[in-house]
Amino acid sequence: MDYHDAHSPYLAAVVAALALAGITVSDWTAEPDDPRTGILALDPASTPVYPGDDVALVWDEARGWSLVWGPDGHTSGYDFSHALASNVLPSPAEITTAVREGLTAPLRGDVTFSGYYRDPNTDDDGFEDLLRAYTR
Repeated sequence: MDYHDAHSPYLAAVVAALALAGITVSDWTAEPDDPRTGILALDPASTPVYPGDDVALVWDEARGWSLVWGPDGHTSGYDFSHALASNVLPSPAEITTAVREGLTAPLRGDVTFSGYYRDPNTDDDGFEDLLRAYTR
């Protein structure tokens, strides 16, 4: 699999886990940026505690996952961000649990930004092997 698409199976596994938990992803994409990124737009029916806001999950290979939201976020960008995990590649089940918690009550007063968990320019940290495990 091409380096710039190697994160797609991981993101697809997260989408599937969210669906099993009743959290609907209306659209998602795996971007071939450096660092590689992904965005999962959540269906408004899955995000009633954020009325009037677009809500999404964003991932990148340096910072991991964040829940983001704001009015018209899918078009012009999100106003708020909340880090969801303490590493860059939590299991789909772990991220589903974190998302479910983030969708239970609005996080307006608890906005956080994740730090960097890994340097995406590092070739020998085992990250590519972890990503490849999702292609099987």
